[in-house]
Amino acid sequence: MRNDKGEQRGDLLFSVHGYNMSESEVIERHRLLANGLNDVGFKGLVVSFDWPSDDKALAYLSDRHKAKLTAMRLILRGWRIF
Repeated sequence: MRNDKGEQRGDLLFSVHGYNMSESEVIERHRLLANGLNDVGFKGLVVSFDWPSDDKALAYLSDRHKAKLTAMRLILRGWRIF
């Protein structure tokens, strides 16, 4: 793929999976998403993200602040690499 200036570019898609999914389910969904996007011409990279909760919904509550900080760091620092 090329940008407006005709330069090569790559796209990046972050997929954050839902609560209470097994590792095999996450991998299966990642592959389905990546393959489906590839089938329609997406040339980028799909990255799956797993926020650990130890299969406990309430474990997310204590991590809400950390999740917000993580999201901001991903945007502010992670994109610079790419």
